[in-house]
Amino acid sequence: EVSERTINRALTLNPFSDDTMLGKAVILLVRGRGAEALDWIERAVDVMPGGQGHEDILRFEACFLMRDYDGAAQAAARIAHPDLRQRTFMAGIAALRGRREEALRHLADVAAIDPGWDHVTRAREGHFFERAEDTEHLLGAIRLALSLRDGGGVTAP
Repeated sequence: EVSERTINRALTLNPFSDDTMLGKAVILLVRGRGAEALDWIERAVDVMPGGQGHEDILRFEACFLMRDYDGAAQAAARIAHPDLRQRTFMAGIAALRGRREEALRHLADVAAIDPGWDHVTRAREGHFFERAEDTEHLLGAIRLALSLRDGGGVTAP
């Protein structure tokens, strides 16, 4: 709450700061408020067309929180050089969309770069959500992708 009050004060002082708008979006993502975060991302892009280059990372996380997996996948596809954490997240999104081969491709991409990558631990450490259900939503998606890789019969919820 303190961080949200602080960012709101900053927006009052400079309502046209795209950096501050994106900062607000990050705070809203942490708090599990994907739709509001998406609104602030779009406001930032309106202020600075072309953006700063990381709006699609924030968009895909916001869409994921909203359970808009197609929107999340579309935003993720625009990330030029996804890191391993993002690729793992993308595998989970693909699994939730019922896209087995796509999920397996993302997991294989991660394994090619770091064969010892622990998907669940790294996701738990690399993403902070205030609400446990948001963390479990992400971890469940990743576990679903891993079960597809490991031959499990798990299907998307």
